[in-house]
Amino acid sequence: TQGVSSAASDVYKRQAMKHILRTIQGKADQMSPTYQQLARYILAHSASVAEMDISTLTAAAGVSTATVTRFAGSLGCSGYLELRQQLKKVIFNNYTSLDEIHGVLSRDAAHPITDVEDALRGLPGRFQLIDKGLIRRAAEMICGSRRTLIVGNQISAMFVPYTQYLLGKYRDNVMDVSDMSFETDKQLSACGAEDCALVFALQRYPNATIKAIHRLHACRVLMIIISDSDLFPFEDLAEVMIHVSFKNSLAFAPVMLVYSVIYDIILNAVALDPGTAEENVRKFDEYVALNRIYYEKGR
Repeated sequence: TQGVSSAASDVYKRQAMKHILRTIQGKADQMSPTYQQLARYILAHSASVAEMDISTLTAAAGVSTATVTRFAGSLGCSGYLELRQQLKKVIFNNYTSLDEIHGVLSRDAAHPITDVEDALRGLPGRFQLIDKGLIRRAAEMICGSRRTLIVGNQISAMFVPYTQYLLGKYRDNVMDVSDMSFETDKQLSACGAEDCALVFALQRYPNATIKAIHRLHACRVLMIIISDSDLFPFEDLAEVMIHVSFKNSLAFAPVMLVYSVIYDIILNAVALDPGTAEENVRKFDEYVALNRIYYEKGR
């Protein structure tokens, strides 16, 4: 019972922390006058507070360090550092296309920089921040599953053929179920906990992707979800949730980051089960040779 209670508490905390500003607003009326003073300041200056150390905030809001620490704890945070991290997530995910335009216009003309250059510099560091344990866990799920289902719509659709082709060379039964058609739904009804799904959810979430997530959950299919939002609304339905958020860049950086994550998952899957990978590659090469799909050597 204690384990179930603890798990339920963890889920509740994740849901409550989805949007820290909403949590503050919802609790403001029940707070003490000092907490209300601090809450008003944070709500009015959230972007600035996300970058402030605790002493700067106490001076600006007119409260003590102890008040800030206790305030963070009352919101379910382990301390002020976690409160700042939650604020940064909200600010990042409220970053819109209008902000991108403003960012372009505000660049220093004497030191021009393109999004591609910025992204290339930032990609290695951002990739290092991704929990490699999650990538390993995703590979283990794929190796242990009967089949791997893939979902990706709109901008995320570009990852589906790449993943299906590359992963399909090393693993059997890799299926695209993105469209959620009647035929797809019939296929899903035969799926269950022995299967896993790799879901790409970038640049908002099309209805087909949302429908697929709910359908996969109803079928008890384990999900690996890759999203560019730290506030992904279906995070609690995923067995593995990988965030590839990348601020101050257009589509290039997160797209390259997703391809890197996919490739790393596949490399891990091959390393975990090289026997299956070798057998499937042999079958693949035999099929290619039999059907003369590629030109023969020397031609």
